[in-house]
Amino acid sequence: MMLNVAEKTENQSLTENFEVICNNGTSYNCHAGDTLLTGALRARLGLAYECNAGGCGSCKVILESGEVEDRMPHATGIKERERQRGKILACQCVPKSPCSISFKEDAESIPVIVPKLQEAIFLGSRQITHDLREFSFKVAEKMSFIAGQYALLSLPGMFGVRSYSMSNLENDEGIVQFIIRRVTGGTSTEILFDKLEPGEKCQIDGPYSSAYLRNDNSRPIICIAGGSGLAPMLSVIRGALASRVHVHSDLYFYYGGREPKDIFDRALFEELKDNPRIHLVTSVSCEFNETTEWQGQRGFIHECVEKDLANRFQESEFYIAGPPPMVDAVRRMLLLQHQVPAERLHYDRFF
Repeated sequence: MMLNVAEKTENQSLTENFEVICNNGTSYNCHAGDTLLTGALRARLGLAYECNAGGCGSCKVILESGEVEDRMPHATGIKERERQRGKILACQCVPKSPCSISFKEDAESIPVIVPKLQEAIFLGSRQITHDLREFSFKVAEKMSFIAGQYALLSLPGMFGVRSYSMSNLENDEGIVQFIIRRVTGGTSTEILFDKLEPGEKCQIDGPYSSAYLRNDNSRPIICIAGGSGLAPMLSVIRGALASRVHVHSDLYFYYGGREPKDIFDRALFEELKDNPRIHLVTSVSCEFNETTEWQGQRGFIHECVEKDLANRFQESEFYIAGPPPMVDAVRRMLLLQHQVPAERLHYDRFF
């Protein structure tokens, strides 16, 4: 099958709206600049996805007809042999003409809140760890989202968008906060950490993700995170504390890093300071003789969770965020070793 897929360049501008016909007989209009995925979600269609960054491969669809621009032709979430069979990543492909696509509908991916693109003003940032900072923005209007979700951030001087999870809760002031890790050589983090000045304008598009806080049950909540997975898990904890449903739920927060310098100071977050409802456990995975000052747990974070809480797994709801190896290790432990029902696991892998 010969695909009509062209690589996107920074000089190209897409301004037209195109109809996208789906194999189930529905259709939607993909507006200027939207990918096949964001267009589908704005139309409340259940097109499966996870990272929105080309890494996970969850949003693969078959391009039956039409032409698209591929923003990330070398994305790791799709193999070349899949491309040859007509598959594309919906999160990275922007229509250049009317299109027809095939995919299996996923009810879990139908958005509870339709994502919306808004202008935002950068307010400032503060240091969390040696490589994590919290960045605050103010959107033009109130941004609706559920604890645990993420948004797509577009920065001045940057081509494309980046996915970052909110660390705060929805609020009437329109304040949106992200905890972001500096990536060596990363274009977006170089702008954020070194160049972006308070008052500069950006764009925020969201919310996205189905790994949000569930308020249809009052089970104990176990949050597991590493790296910038701190952001959505902090939001989930904050959401649970504010929820009438979870007023009596036990809240466990497990956070892992390689070295002590990777672990945040709980005093930075008001909700975590001396709160008897939150059981915060931190762990480092470096070799025992690499540090003598660490007083917390040692080992990979999924091992700590299993050691401490295995007897509570069957009654709990799980929220997981961080590097793919960490998230996958937690999922294997819960699903394969302890037979936790899959519907109780809500996760985002940060590619």
